[in-house]
Amino acid sequence: MRLNLLKLPLLILAFAILYSCGGSDEITKKKDEALNNKGNVVAEMLEQARQFYLTALEKQNLNLRWVTQVRVAAGYHQSL
Repeated sequence: MRLNLLKLPLLILAFAILYSCGGSDEITKKKDEALNNKGNVVAEMLEQARQFYLTALEKQNLNLRWVTQVRVAAGYHQSL
């Protein structure tokens, strides 16, 4: 019985310490800043991927136009 009475204040103290750290403005602010930084990095990576995709589409369209022009020129040359 005496051992249980000693454990109770220790448990209350442990919960109080853990609870107070979780609610600290400084700690939650640092967590929020870290999440925002990760979100910014992901957004920048997505934007970069989008730019690479658009560049690839543009190059593909230019290549298709060039191939079409070569085929038209070859067809014109063969008809002569």
